[in-house]
Amino acid sequence: MARKKMSDNAQKFIETGEVAPQAQSQADGDLREELLGERQADESRIRLTVDLPRSLHRRLNQLALDSGKPKTELVRIIIRRTLDSIDY
Repeated sequence: MARKKMSDNAQKFIETGEVAPQAQSQADGDLREELLGERQADESRIRLTVDLPRSLHRRLNQLALDSGKPKTELVRIIIRRTLDSIDY
């Protein structure tokens, strides 16, 4: 199966870590609502281990407390939305 060509937004994100302004502004409100809103349907999963800087871990902990959602669910939402925002 052939791989989909990487979009310009995806390439920029990989090189600089920046999301295109139009994708970012549109996603900000929706992401906040999704993170703090209802839980998403379950899907089969593959385990991934990631080392986070202490400051990001504290922020993720606080978001988990504020939203009442597990950190794993929040990370899945953040990753999915980031990949969607760069069309990858």
